[in-house]
Amino acid sequence: MLTAFYSNYHSGGVNDGNYEQESKMRSHHLEQLRRVKVALGRSPRNLLDIGCGKGFFLETCASEAISCKGLEISDQAADFARTNLGLDVLCGDIHGAKSQLPTFDAITMWGVIEHLANPVAVLRDAQEILAPGGLLFVTTGLGDDWLDRLLPGVNQWYDPPQHLFVFSADGMRKSFERAGLELVFLDQNYDRTKIRSVTRFARNAITGTMLRLAAEIGRLDSGRFEMTRFPIANYLFAVARRP
Repeated sequence: MLTAFYSNYHSGGVNDGNYEQESKMRSHHLEQLRRVKVALGRSPRNLLDIGCGKGFFLETCASEAISCKGLEISDQAADFARTNLGLDVLCGDIHGAKSQLPTFDAITMWGVIEHLANPVAVLRDAQEILAPGGLLFVTTGLGDDWLDRLLPGVNQWYDPPQHLFVFSADGMRKSFERAGLELVFLDQNYDRTKIRSVTRFARNAITGTMLRLAAEIGRLDSGRFEMTRFPIANYLFAVARRP
């Protein structure tokens, strides 16, 4: 089911497909790579990007002469990365591909884990190909926080079939533990700059409060409590280590 869905998720050129504004996401990649370097204390020697899409993060890594490889379930995206960017990208899932892969000192999953049917199994597979002491980097939508409680179940991360799981901070920690990984860092208000993090927090607080008040007024008027999914939410950044 996931393979069929994502076969059309990426298509055509740089900004085509359902994966919105792909070129804009390039502005995130330098900050993502900087965080990888800070956590490792150096540049990664061998990096795997799971769910690499069309390969733009890998392109950033390759531009700094980092040995890197991608794994992508969408055949169209994997072909784009190989043909247009000259990247080393395998098409498939990690469970089927791990026997073909070396070990890595860094594995990244940028906005991927919420799309997976069995995220703990994927984390476990990733743990198996991490070198001892290697780090796994994950970003995903955050649930069960103050904003989710203000607008229960209607933030932007509740969006099947694209998003199958929404993680709380504790849920992410327990998922790592079940996969044999140990949490070393978790940011519950992630964005690529501090200013953007503060702006996101303020925007979500103001907008979420107004939407909640509007919903309560509507409930009192109609006797029903109805909400629509809203494009606001918090973002989680986590780092885990293979012991």
